[in-house]
Amino acid sequence: MRPGTRHSPRFAEPVVRITAVAVLLLTALAFAAPMAAAEDGGATWRWAPAEAPPPPAGSAPASFPVPLGAVGDIEFWAPNRGLLTTRGGGITCAESVKATVPCGLYAYNGVDWHLLSSECGGENGRIAWAGPEEFWTISDQRPGQEGKAVGSLSRISLCHFLDGQVVGSYAEPVNAPNSYLPLNAAACLSPDDCWFGGEVGKAPNNGAFHLHWDGQNVNVVYSNTSHRVVSMALANQSTLLESVEVTALGSGETSPVLLHQIEAPGSGVTFENLPLGALPEYGSDEPLKLGALRLSSDFTPSGSNTAAPQLWAIASGGKSGHAIALRFSEGSWAQVVRSGEPVFAAGQVPTGVAAEPAAAAAWIALEAPGKQAHVDRLSADGKVTDADVLGNEEGVGERGSAGPIACPAPHDCWLATSEGWLFHLTNDKETENPDLSEGYPEDTDPNFAGVIAYRPEDPSSPKLPPNTPPPDDSLENQEAAPPVTKATVSAPANLATKPLVTDVSSHVVHRYTLELSFKLTVKARVQLVASRKKRRVAQTAAKTMKAGKHTVTLQLNPHSWPNNLDLKAVPLEALPTVEVKGVTGQTVAPPVKENSLET
Repeated sequence: MRPGTRHSPRFAEPVVRITAVAVLLLTALAFAAPMAAAEDGGATWRWAPAEAPPPPAGSAPASFPVPLGAVGDIEFWAPNRGLLTTRGGGITCAESVKATVPCGLYAYNGVDWHLLSSECGGENGRIAWAGPEEFWTISDQRPGQEGKAVGSLSRISLCHFLDGQVVGSYAEPVNAPNSYLPLNAAACLSPDDCWFGGEVGKAPNNGAFHLHWDGQNVNVVYSNTSHRVVSMALANQSTLLESVEVTALGSGETSPVLLHQIEAPGSGVTFENLPLGALPEYGSDEPLKLGALRLSSDFTPSGSNTAAPQLWAIASGGKSGHAIALRFSEGSWAQVVRSGEPVFAAGQVPTGVAAEPAAAAAWIALEAPGKQAHVDRLSADGKVTDADVLGNEEGVGERGSAGPIACPAPHDCWLATSEGWLFHLTNDKETENPDLSEGYPEDTDPNFAGVIAYRPEDPSSPKLPPNTPPPDDSLENQEAAPPVTKATVSAPANLATKPLVTDVSSHVVHRYTLELSFKLTVKARVQLVASRKKRRVAQTAAKTMKAGKHTVTLQLNPHSWPNNLDLKAVPLEALPTVEVKGVTGQTVAPPVKENSLET
């Protein structure tokens, strides 16, 4: 927590006050108010399947829509720029390699959904936007790293996407002391401040496992409470909230703490309990049996809704039909439906929420009997103003139960079913195109048009080799070999990976300008960072560079002269290999080992 901000909730300047959180305890559908067509702008839900992925070379494209497989998350930067992560057509990502739909990501351009990446997907994946061309995913770890005692690779790695490429992949060996724990939620306050939260660690790390991207490195952080993280959302441009699942009170806790606010680094990372006053009122329900809060905000980092954002949080009470829904807007929390007053129909359990922009309402995805998707529109006064069952009514039959849901604009929402089919809430009437986001042009950004098929190795940042190869000392301590009496057999050929960066040289020109020259083996994302006593004093912009010779320049401050240069180079293509005969006649530079140049 920053000094002088001990009140709650806290918002850094410029202050955007967050309003009333409604604790909605669900009135039965039978008692819901009459449907108000004006409130939903005349929008209707329509079946809008994604495009089939491009077929293999020589094969004809699919002439019919295909399901995407289990979808983990749907997130939007803008109404015509969205992403979803999927497991693909297999039971796991590893089994989806040869499936019609690969494990990966799909992108929406305002007109249709299409395959964006055949890497970094997952059934339980999550997506966090960091900028218009930058985002992160919680992904399945690449196949082949399963340990004998651990068979699942689900949600234990990160991928960093930038300018149409995977520029970073972060994972640790499976079933090792430093293995990443499964992650459940993700959000970015800025391109240099992204958070990922998950399961509870084991002693001595008894808090919830987190990963934090600080603009340079991914660091492991444990919270100070032993409750698993379930969801994250931005309340505004400087406020990041996370919800936790409380099944038992921790040491020193007297009541369940449902929400934390994560403070950005500076005076140290903190996970501050978010006071809700006397809320929520549980009534006859048992707080420790209530499910974790699922969070959704209509605040968008793109700036399309920053004036008066709202944040919704909804938790299921199980098969009882009870639930708690909170709405946070204009600086206060409020409970608008009393505990024990069911809002949804009997047997329906809320599993997801999407705040509707520019409306005091949210769409709720519901688990219900049968194989159709149930979704209700819940207003801030605790009434269901619209209830839909998607499938038979749209003439497409049963397409699975309701899954991830997101609303990027007023009267504009997307829902994925358990079988990987998509439905679109839209008020487009002229073209009757269910995929179209009315009023938004097609997004033609090339970074979201092609298919990304390369994921860097872990760890993602390769090291810079020394300017000259080290001396060959492989025979230094060996005795002389005996005379050869028989014909020798040539040693088998070995393959060595070429280093990414070679031919490095640097010098200072015009007194304060550093010039660093180097050669790239393949296309890469490159940035030069200068630091002094571990403090960054200068840096170049990160740029994508083709294979070949390059020179970057960096203006230095004579009063903060660096003592270390760090050339961060991330390959965007697979590094080539060359044949190395024997053990002493290596003809290529050694594998990359260092990425620092002392000045």
